[in-house]
Amino acid sequence: MVSVKTIKTSKFIRWLKSKGLEYQRTKGSHESWNNPKGNNPYSRPIIFRTKDKEIPLPHIKTNLDTMGIDVDDFLKEIEKL
Repeated sequence: MVSVKTIKTSKFIRWLKSKGLEYQRTKGSHESWNNPKGNNPYSRPIIFRTKDKEIPLPHIKTNLDTMGIDVDDFLKEIEKL
């Protein structure tokens, strides 16, 4: 596994868009993203803070679990963006 502690928020958003997710709303400093309705929405939305320039990897791992995506696969994909 690649040794990464944080991912830039803008890069994570680009990755979410590449996966077909769409912005839903902002509540406080947190954005909520999900698949469009009728396109296999996740059991819960993908949520992260946008006020920070970087997202800690443990927070991303929680969202990856929701999406059913392996951390190593994510890191390989995010490197290509």
